Amino acid sequence: MRRIGYLVTGFLIVLSATIMNEGSPPSLLPHVSKAQAASISITLAGCVTPTGTCTSAGWWEGTIHDPTITVTQGDTLTLHLSSADHNTHQFIVDVDGLGTCSTTDPCSSLFSSGTTFTFIIGMASGTYDYGCTIHPQMIVLGGFIVNPGTPPDFSISASPGTVSANVGVLGNSTITIAPQGGFTGTVGLASTTNSTNLSCTLSPTSISGGSGSSILSCNGSVQAKYLVTVTGTSGSVSHSAGVVYNVTTSGTVGGSIVPVDMSGLLPLYIGLGLASAGLFAAVLVYGRRRAP
Repeated sequence: MRRIGYLVTGFLIVLSATIMNEGSPPSLLPHVSKAQAASISITLAGCVTPTGTCTSAGWWEGTIHDPTITVTQGDTLTLHLSSADHNTHQFIVDVDGLGTCSTTDPCSSLFSSGTTFTFIIGMASGTYDYGCTIHPQMIVLGGFIVNPGTPPDFSISASPGTVSANVGVLGNSTITIAPQGGFTGTVGLASTTNSTNLSCTLSPTSISGGSGSSILSCNGSVQAKYLVTVTGTSGSVSHSAGVVYNVTTSGTVGGSIVPVDMSGLLPLYIGLGLASAGLFAAVLVYGRRRAP
């Protein structure tokens, strides 16, 4: 019995390991970290008349004169601006090169004490000047550098990644599209399977606005394990997610009642009956002889 117990325990361990290994679908794509824009905060003091810590006209970040500001497309930049000489200033990133505030130039409000100016880096990548619209001598040539940002993209995922269903019964998984880098496009969805014994549908077959979900429904006609690949495409960009379908048959207990032929046991039953009757008669006769 101990040996049988060891065998049963070993079987259960192997079975548990197999189930755990089959619980997660194979990874179809390398993991890609989501791109995130940064929030940058800079404190600048402006002066056209040297005074206090301002030993010359321009912008000061502490003791740094005319610091170079480096950002990336999509970043949020917050400038804490003050006037060290108490003159009126207006900060500008001169995108169009005209030196005056236009619709393409990020410009702060006029300030003579302090103000906060926040804007999103939406201009093309490149090198720009920044300065003051009122005092041209405060310009910082090439002081504002914009690096290219991550292009808009999207991710695709499936939940659950493994679906179990009986033959002929639909099994569902939710396909989710999530935007990255400000993506707002439309994603078309299509599914492929590794066998014609599994048929699948997606509803809906496209996601607009950069985010949303679709239901993948699959029906297997033969017991087996299948792999479904759902591909999302937007323009020249495409990403895929995999779903494993375990299609099984519903478990039933088989067997039937088999009639037993009792005719072969009849002589045995007759013999046992005669023996029992003879034994009873012998006991009865013996009892009478012993009686006084």
